Amino acid sequence: MRDGETLFEQNVDSIQVEHEKKDSANKGEVVGLKTQEVVKEGAEVYKV
Repeated sequence: MRDGETLFEQNVDSIQVEHEKKDSANKGEVVGLKTQEVVKEGAEVYKV
């Protein structure tokens, strides 16, 4: 973990692919997730 980064967990309430709301995404797709905390560009996000 780099300086200034924090770890947090949350349920995924919203996923977007190409600015279109989706229920799921396929492996390798670039997605947008609504988060409760600020996430810096380039941060790693994991499915737990």
